[in-house]
Amino acid sequence: MRLLLLLLTAFSFLQAHAQTEEVMLNPVEQPLSADSARHFHKILIVGEGNLPARAFIDAIGQELVKAFKEMEIECKYEYLGDKTKTDVKSALQKAKTWEHDAIFQLSPLAIVVTKETRIGSASAAEVLLMAPLVPARRVKASYYRNDLDLSLLENTTTLWFSRLTVESKFGKTAVFKKIRKAIVIDLKRQNVLAN
Repeated sequence: MRLLLLLLTAFSFLQAHAQTEEVMLNPVEQPLSADSARHFHKILIVGEGNLPARAFIDAIGQELVKAFKEMEIECKYEYLGDKTKTDVKSALQKAKTWEHDAIFQLSPLAIVVTKETRIGSASAAEVLLMAPLVPARRVKASYYRNDLDLSLLENTTTLWFSRLTVESKFGKTAVFKKIRKAIVIDLKRQNVLAN
């Protein structure tokens, strides 16, 4: 009986952990010297990708605009399109007509959507132990995993590059604030942006 309870507790923990949002930022470590930190006045944020990626990229773009404005950096976000359907290079050239000091690029690598059906909002242990007492209801949820390349370019020089992996439930908007915070913290940590 103890073994069964231990297994159910472990399963519940793993199930709860699998359903929490996760933001993993994996930057290339190339910190600038402290006296080389940039004092940008205008950053152009651009994103590209297919329709499923667009909503995600747009949300990150808007959060980055907020973050940079808080640092008194003027920003503009521009969606360039789906490279399988539009000429993204031409769209980028058109976006570059807005005067800027640097470009922050959001480039999706992959998006995976999964659907999960689970019983109610209870853990597996609660369902098994309480099943005779409470009627079960099924809850469907969709989760996604997005992988993106992020880069900050000054002229043709890449000042900062990172791979971003996000796993979350659809509809959870707090994940975009976590992404914004992680990006800004790392840009400052590597002296790309002045503190």
